[in-house]
Amino acid sequence: MLQSSNKGTPAILDDLTDVAQAYLDVVSRFLGEERQHRFIEEEKRGFLRRIFG
Repeated sequence: MLQSSNKGTPAILDDLTDVAQAYLDVVSRFLGEERQHRFIEEEKRGFLRRIFG
């Protein structure tokens, strides 16, 4: 993201970045396509954190 802002080009135009891939996934989902969620990783919580929040 920072490199794109330094160049003056939109980050979504660089197909190699995570930002561009995420944006294309959102647009595709909006247009009705089924896309896998790539960047969602659930944090594993320990036993005590599950009990006490």
